[in-house]
Amino acid sequence: MSVPSDLSVSTIFRSLWDGLVEAFARLRLLSLAGFLIYLFAGILELLVPAENTVLREALDAGKTILILPVEIAIYRLLILGDASAGYFSAISAPRFPRLLGWSIFLWALFTLPPYLVGLITKSETADTIATLVTAVIVIVFLMRLPILFPALAVDAPGASLGNIIADTKGRIWLILKTYVIMLLPLLAVVAVVGLTSDYAGLPAWGETIRDSAFEFLATMVIAVAASRLFDWIGHQVKGLPAGSAQLAGQTPPAG
Repeated sequence: MSVPSDLSVSTIFRSLWDGLVEAFARLRLLSLAGFLIYLFAGILELLVPAENTVLREALDAGKTILILPVEIAIYRLLILGDASAGYFSAISAPRFPRLLGWSIFLWALFTLPPYLVGLITKSETADTIATLVTAVIVIVFLMRLPILFPALAVDAPGASLGNIIADTKGRIWLILKTYVIMLLPLLAVVAVVGLTSDYAGLPAWGETIRDSAFEFLATMVIAVAASRLFDWIGHQVKGLPAGSAQLAGQTPPAG
């Protein structure tokens, strides 16, 4: 039997909140490092002309790579209870090249299609189609492969695409509900703080600090959600036979 897809909103929210608090509390130095990565990238973006899309996308790719050790530490903490991972020890671990390869591949898959179409044709219709295709790819990944990175980060014995897709089959509602519960409070905070700071007239450096904090918080929340989903729906990725996941009705771990 498996964890039901109708976990209550309060149960999911509490589990996500507890995971976020635990990550910040037990990974303080890594959390600071993660924020500084986004802040440094944001400062560099201030120096890059808006029309220089190549350099701006390169900075975005750099953030994706540099933040990966922080995400790995969150996965290992919330799934294994391992708070020992440091930034550089995560990089030197045997699992890192595989995670890095997937990060670069997915970044390219999510980012490059509109630019590639632009090299072939200047048609606005083609640009629109490329953007829609990219959006579909992102949605498919979020719905069918949300536990990919946690599985790789904890060296799950069944961490293959086939097992991950099998584990997420029939779980779309739980996955979608988790994302909605995760994103709505975050969007509310972003909206309130954004409107307040815009009204106060923040200088450019203030906006950079604000946006970097939001970006890092979003990264933390998404990593926590992926960790919880791994616990709730992952069983074949853990090397267990199909249908042998946690008992139905079991309360998700609070961290």
